[in-house]
Amino acid sequence: ARVDPNAPDAVLDTVLGTVNPGVTYSASGHLAGDTAARASSAFDGDPKTAWTTPFGNPTGNWIQATLANPTTIDHLNLTIVADAKHSVPTQLQLQTDTGDTRTITVPAIADQAAEGATTTVPVSFPAVSGRQFRLTISGARVETTVDYTTHQSTALPEAIAEVGLPGVPGPAHPATVDTGCRNDLLTVDGQAVPVRITGDSAAAVSDQTLNLAACGVDPSLSAGSHTLRSVPGQALGLDV
Repeated sequence: ARVDPNAPDAVLDTVLGTVNPGVTYSASGHLAGDTAARASSAFDGDPKTAWTTPFGNPTGNWIQATLANPTTIDHLNLTIVADAKHSVPTQLQLQTDTGDTRTITVPAIADQAAEGATTTVPVSFPAVSGRQFRLTISGARVETTVDYTTHQSTALPEAIAEVGLPGVPGPAHPATVDTGCRNDLLTVDGQAVPVRITGDSAAAVSDQTLNLAACGVDPSLSAGSHTLRSVPGQALGLDV
């Protein structure tokens, strides 16, 4: 089995165990084919990981944290990837579940030579309260590249290494993946086959294989033809 890198962010967090009780990290989407580009990477306290938008105009893309209890914030400690290989935000819209909004002007950020280089830019604004905080890219300094399939110019993604949202706990960092015994991944002749998927977390994020084993029952097949089906990986975050 493999982790499906294009599953929704919260689904990937559940599979990989990068969760925190009462907190959900989500986004409008992330860079296709890159498990590490999901939303929780911008809340994990590691500037080497980042939420990365898809290719194309980055404006309109959003990242969000939903908390168990309300909190009040009046600043962000944004850490932005600025290496001339990513577009860079110039303006953000902060919105809460209570309907409050704030327009945040991001200070000018100069590109650095090192690939993946980051710059931290603290920003402040009148305080807002809520359980859900959504940050939408509303302005950008766009860097471009030539799409290798269409041969047309396209905007490079933006990458936010850390949202720096006060009061939002970061996700767990388990060293291993263990789905436990689950019966929603495989069927034989229409009957669910319980399986357990285990392996190294770093390998899983790098699209390497994980171990799959039967659990709960010892499956066997009679002579003749049988139909084995797996669910679409993008639905549950795992490709069998």
